[in-house]
Amino acid sequence: MATTKTTQPNYFGNLRTPAANFANSSGINTFDAVSKGAAAAQRGMRQKPQYTQDELDKMRADNVVAKNLDESPQISWGDYKNLPPEISGLFNEKIASLGSQIGYQKHIQQNMGKTDFQGRSQMANQISNMQGVITSKIPKQLATLNEMYGDFDGDYMDGIMSEMMDPKDQQLISDIQHGKIKPKMDDGGNITFNGMSINDLPQYHNKDLKTGSMLTKNLVGAFDRGSKLTENELALQRVNITNTLNEGGTPSILSVGFEDVMGMGGSLLKKKDYQSQIADLRSGDPMKVREAKQVISNAITDEYLARLSKQASDGYDAKNPANPNGATESKFGQRIDDAVNSGKEFTIPVGKRNYQVVEYPPGSGEYKLFTGNSTYTDFDLGNATRNTRTLSSDPAKRKQQILEAVTGDINQGFEWSTPETDWSSAPEPNVPFIGPRQAANPNIITK
Repeated sequence: MATTKTTQPNYFGNLRTPAANFANSSGINTFDAVSKGAAAAQRGMRQKPQYTQDELDKMRADNVVAKNLDESPQISWGDYKNLPPEISGLFNEKIASLGSQIGYQKHIQQNMGKTDFQGRSQMANQISNMQGVITSKIPKQLATLNEMYGDFDGDYMDGIMSEMMDPKDQQLISDIQHGKIKPKMDDGGNITFNGMSINDLPQYHNKDLKTGSMLTKNLVGAFDRGSKLTENELALQRVNITNTLNEGGTPSILSVGFEDVMGMGGSLLKKKDYQSQIADLRSGDPMKVREAKQVISNAITDEYLARLSKQASDGYDAKNPANPNGATESKFGQRIDDAVNSGKEFTIPVGKRNYQVVEYPPGSGEYKLFTGNSTYTDFDLGNATRNTRTLSSDPAKRKQQILEAVTGDINQGFEWSTPETDWSSAPEPNVPFIGPRQAANPNIITK
């Protein structure tokens, strides 16, 4: 039986040879393409890298710098709330730039050779200096500026800012506080306004109300005390005022002299009378400033002491009013007035003592006050200094001196021409002290 041969279709017959394949593929070597594709698949189909090595290195460096920048020091602006926003805005740019430099320098330092000791040391020093600018130098200047001008607007609005400030300084400070004058900062962190460092900027000053309060208290105390000031007390007050003005410096001298710091409705001095000295104080010339301060300070002291002395006298008059007849006001007043006016000698007995007014030397027109006691009852011409005081040649003062002795009141304000040691021979320890008064306490007027 004949066997029939069955032929199956051969789908890859045309791939037997490259030539055949090429001949039957319209110019495309299908076999070659498939072969190469399979080989590529077997090799894992490796593709061209997405980044070059240089690009990868730069990316890593950027990440390191960014991390260092995030960790770089910053300014705490909450500590300087009184500074205008223009200042913080400008400085933030500078600080960010410094932070970038610090981050980059740290990156370089981290990639330096471990044994490059000199290079690493220099880099560490540069990084430390830049960090110091942010953490120390800039904050110190900002703190100074904040302290100098932080209350400027408030003090001006409250009316306590001194009107004796130089108008140019006042305008400059206001422009700085309101951002009209832009600050500049160099790479070293030095801040300037119009070319002036912060330490060179002018200060503003308020009225010297503290000194004014002290002076007012003195005036009130002098009146309430009710006694006239002695020359010693006035001298002490002069020293006190001069020291106070010197401590306050030019701002205090100008304020106390030309502003109503005592609340009395006017200043001690008139500005129109001291225009030349005020200009000299603002001139910056050391010699002119010194001379002008001295002139104004002396004028302030003289005027104030005149007012203080008048207050004391007014207080004395209020405490010791004169009667309508002009006699001394006391139970002995009329007798003393009459006796002194007569120019005769007389005696006033008070308890066991006799107060004897005698003309000594006789016929001289000069008088002494003798205080008699149980041992020495009368004035002794042979011992004219015992228990005696020399009385004033002025009848009005003489009346007051006698009144002090008789009443035991030593606050009348008159001094005696003879020293206190005249009483050393008195046999009784309770002989009243009738002058001169003890040295004044420099603070007595303020109490």
